[in-house]
Amino acid sequence: MSSCELLGDVMEFTMWTTLIVVGIVILLIMWIVRKIRGPRNRY
Repeated sequence: MSSCELLGDVMEFTMWTTLIVVGIVILLIMWIVRKIRGPRNRY
């Protein structure tokens, strides 16, 4: 295994991990905002 191959694998793993973490953080922020605002009635 060459060092370039290893570097590519590490970069790909880092990219996917970052995308998953960012997605979880966005969902968490949306959930917190909904909790703070409370239920909204459309009447």
